[in-house]
Amino acid sequence: MKKNWMFIAGPGDVVGTYRFWKDGKPDPRVPTITYSGQLYELAKEHDATLTVVHAHAGKEELEDGPFRFVHLDQSFRGGALGYFWSQFKACVNIARIVRRHRPDFVLYSSNAPELALRFFPFGTLRVLTMHNTIWPMGGAPKPGLKNRLRLGLAIWGLRTLNGAVCTSLECQRQLEALLGPNSDFRVQRPVMSTPIVLTERSDRVRHIVYLGRVEENKGIFMLLQAFEALADKTSDLSLQFIGDGSALEKLRARIAASRHGARISTTGRLLAEEVHGELSRRDLLVCPTKGSFLEGLAMVGLEAACHGVPSLLSSVVPEPAKTMQCLAGFGFGASSIALFARVAGGIYTTAADVGADLVGKVEAGIDEDDPHNPAVIADNVGDNVGDVAGMGADLFESYVGAPCSRCAGSLV
Repeated sequence: MKKNWMFIAGPGDVVGTYRFWKDGKPDPRVPTITYSGQLYELAKEHDATLTVVHAHAGKEELEDGPFRFVHLDQSFRGGALGYFWSQFKACVNIARIVRRHRPDFVLYSSNAPELALRFFPFGTLRVLTMHNTIWPMGGAPKPGLKNRLRLGLAIWGLRTLNGAVCTSLECQRQLEALLGPNSDFRVQRPVMSTPIVLTERSDRVRHIVYLGRVEENKGIFMLLQAFEALADKTSDLSLQFIGDGSALEKLRARIAASRHGARISTTGRLLAEEVHGELSRRDLLVCPTKGSFLEGLAMVGLEAACHGVPSLLSSVVPEPAKTMQCLAGFGFGASSIALFARVAGGIYTTAADVGADLVGKVEAGIDEDDPHNPAVIADNVGDNVGDVAGMGADLFESYVGAPCSRCAGSLV
């Protein structure tokens, strides 16, 4: 009986990769040997029918002999309710496709909702291919009700797995943190599709390359500003931006206005082979991230390391929106503390003064400031507290508010 396999893929162009595989070539758009290409080869060796369910934006469907490609709409809506509704809809569609084709074995991508694994027919062999971390590498799951609910549903679905193939030790660590260390999880590290030939490196940095999405929150303009400062002192320093994004045109306009524009270039998006060629001619790779360090970024550093190029993988690039929130929260907190300090100081002063008057002058007939009046001590302490807390609160608010306003002004 012929084997019936299914691959629930992610948003990648598995149809395009299949065409390259069929022609006997590695996919030039990907720096490593693709896992879908390995699965095609395995299905051919075992004479198996393979149905590939993908969520690529091209929405292409194809049937070529034992290979069948089916598109699945897996778009997600914003907001908590929209997210869970989209997840539920994707689970229903995936389960419907699996029940229609009745595969013996399903290779399930970590990009698809894990909950759908619960709705597969009984006896279906389920293996997860995990090439993305669930949370940023080296960290822990995010707090919050939405994230706890999402992880709970994911764990409920993942407990039906018969095994998993992880692309890194970090993926394996996170999967074991969710399901326990006794599960059958294997690690298959990425393999470069193109042989790397090391070239002789320069004794110092002369050619810098940026590789990644060209977005403002990636720190590209901060990198450009830092380069201009260094270029004033170094005549043979150059900078190249490789990548595409919404800020590409703005970056090109900024480069055209730069005094060192002749030494700065943009090349847009390149294929994997072209990236290797550029890296072999560079001395330093700079690749900042949005906020947290994701595992996928490590692949860029791996490519550079194969060429002997040092990498600067930064995860400390400030985002103006988040920075403004932090500044606003810090300034508002300082103002609140100052408000309560002044109010508390005034209340203490008033209470001590009224107490001295009541006890000394009213009850005992002693003057307010007479040393024989026991309440004089409390009165003097109250005056000092009022002065120190009141004026100190004003100084505290001023010292916090002034730098916050300057920082906020620099971000506008």
